[in-house]
Amino acid sequence: MMNCSRLRIANCIVKLELPLHSFLVDMNTDRPRVAIIDWGKQPIGDPSAGIECAVIGEAAEVRTYLCDGDSDFNKEILDASVLIIWHNIPITRQGIARLKRCKAIIRNGVGFDSITVPRRWPIMRLP
Repeated sequence: MMNCSRLRIANCIVKLELPLHSFLVDMNTDRPRVAIIDWGKQPIGDPSAGIECAVIGEAAEVRTYLCDGDSDFNKEILDASVLIIWHNIPITRQGIARLKRCKAIIRNGVGFDSITVPRRWPIMRLP
């Protein structure tokens, strides 16, 4: 079941209405990054992100990170084009304001009430 959900998320990133490259890349940046955020206290995701890497391929760099909230976001996460969030990791308005290139936040699981999402951003929930 978990692999099915992860596959659907990766496919959603690939099948966005805009071509993936134009959606993820700001012309002044290097290769786009998809940051998969897992809960530091009890990670359940695949550290290798095998499914996401297989689907997204060379279109973006896929990396995994362990965080307990947006205060743990490092420079790589803050520079990511897309965030995939596991668990109910709190993402605040202030945390979102620190994101430099992010175009979408995808919550992997049920609900997204732990994320304060700006109105102009696409919202995806894939249980």
